[in-house]
Amino acid sequence: PGTPILQTVAPLVRLLSAALWKVMKQRDVMQYGVLEKFVTSACETVPGMLTFRHQGKLTLGLRGRVILLTQPCYLLSI
Repeated sequence: PGTPILQTVAPLVRLLSAALWKVMKQRDVMQYGVLEKFVTSACETVPGMLTFRHQGKLTLGLRGRVILLTQPCYLLSI
């Protein structure tokens, strides 16, 4: 059955994961910062969940999408 703390935390993690999956599925770029924070926090909490390289690629990709889709004129002015 698990420890009381896990029984309390597990449903919250599932709910948050489902919400963030929806962000990804809908490509809600304005929420990618929240997703990046969750990935970073989860990787710090559960070492080995992602390799350092995969975590870096994921967070860099999220940041890149935010920049590309929220500041498209920036690339044209370079």
